[in-house]
Amino acid sequence: MEHSSSVMYLSACNCGHKQGTREDPFTIRTANYDFYQIMANDCVCGCLDRINFPVFQPSTQDYRAAQLFAKPPVIAGRKNSAGLLHTPTQMGHTQVLSLGGVFASCHSVDPINEILGETSRNRELPDRQGLTSVELINMQKNEDTISGNQIVIRVTDTDGDTKEKSLVRQPSTTEYLPGMLHTESPNSLLPQFPSWSLVCLGSSCLYSHNIGLQETQHPGFLNSTAYLLPWDVTVRLEHHPRDRYWNSDRNKINSSPIQRGRKTKGSREFSVKIFIGVEYECPRGHRFMCSAPDKILTTAGSGIVKENGNKVSNSDMPLYFPCPCSSAPLMAQLMRIHVVTPKAPVHITLNPMVQPDENGGPIFVTGFDTPIELTQSTYWVLRLPYVYAGDRGPYLPPKEPSQNQGKLLKGVYSVAEATTDNNKLNV
Repeated sequence: MEHSSSVMYLSACNCGHKQGTREDPFTIRTANYDFYQIMANDCVCGCLDRINFPVFQPSTQDYRAAQLFAKPPVIAGRKNSAGLLHTPTQMGHTQVLSLGGVFASCHSVDPINEILGETSRNRELPDRQGLTSVELINMQKNEDTISGNQIVIRVTDTDGDTKEKSLVRQPSTTEYLPGMLHTESPNSLLPQFPSWSLVCLGSSCLYSHNIGLQETQHPGFLNSTAYLLPWDVTVRLEHHPRDRYWNSDRNKINSSPIQRGRKTKGSREFSVKIFIGVEYECPRGHRFMCSAPDKILTTAGSGIVKENGNKVSNSDMPLYFPCPCSSAPLMAQLMRIHVVTPKAPVHITLNPMVQPDENGGPIFVTGFDTPIELTQSTYWVLRLPYVYAGDRGPYLPPKEPSQNQGKLLKGVYSVAEATTDNNKLNV
């Protein structure tokens, strides 16, 4: 008989086009994979181009979970200050660790049952005095200097034959990682299923900065928060004798309407505009974007976004943020990253790393050895894990804004030279 806590939540699918109710999860697979697979059956998620994350590929029918032991030993049922539930179990049993009940206890009310009886749903932003800033415990200060609206990134083009070849480690084909992939996981093990998702919604023209995200395509967003942030990046290209790709596209750089370049001796410099969005989602299904680590994105009365993506791209972003849908503290979780790439001979790259305990502990990663390259002039949505579970159990959402909130580490976004192949893209 399956476990049930009778608590229901409202969550969006991988791409964010459809919302559905979900039960309080009792396993990592249910939380991070099965629910989104079910939602994809009734959404366009299953038909979209996507990038597949590294997972275990068995070479025999006699495969098994790797036997890993948590160190140091811990006491059953005891929580630390980060909200981590310790259980003295082998890592091989983590997948059947109950997330229900304990996960639901982080919310003082049943999020869905409380609002299903309402005759109308008011998504107007209430007075957010005291809610637009969050006290982040031991949050590292951003050491990068932001100058105006531009960040200079040097892109050096070299011939593929001259690139240093790194040692590629082959993952095990007989044993899989029973939990989630993080920086303390053995190098030779991969999980059975991905906890992340990265899908391409289509062309970059799907997003209009004058209109923002429409309710019909992205339901659940609070008023005036459904916009992406423009991020202007100056790319300085240092030319080399083997600069074949860039020389062939030189006219493309000069003629593109979204780049204005200038030549300097031995280099080329031009600007590209990228749109990024950091989306949070609360258990009631309310969604909103943040424009800074301590601020929800808002627009002027005319719907104009006056802020840019500098703070979001150059700062650690909190994993949890108070949702303004209620006066009672209800924490929303960072669930999606939106990226609209420019029409330029460069690739925007993503390298997300999440640390649920900002005081230390493992950093959860995607499993790729290098940053993920996104195709040009397209709209991408990265869905983050719903639950984070380490060797000793799941990290629980904070009940109060002042508690440990975790963070998405800065350095997620970057720019790389354009290549003609992308072997990670699947249809």
